[in-house]
Amino acid sequence: MLSVVGTWTPAFVDAAAAQVQDLNPEPVEDPPGLGNIVGSPDPGPKPTDAGDRGGAAQLTLAVVLFGGVGFIGFRISRAIR
Repeated sequence: MLSVVGTWTPAFVDAAAAQVQDLNPEPVEDPPGLGNIVGSPDPGPKPTDAGDRGGAAQLTLAVVLFGGVGFIGFRISRAIR
């Protein structure tokens, strides 16, 4: 079943170029490995460089961000008193 998207078209839009959307699209296959993201026994290679996923630079950034947010929260809580 097909349906025309939108019934009103402004004067500057070509009415013949109206978009048609399929209301019952064909099922799309999931990308390979989609179900294996969390809890996989093989999560990927170990980080070899500081910038790799899970590397020292990423972990340091997380610590700095959490510390900064914690410090701001501490200052706000002290200012409220």
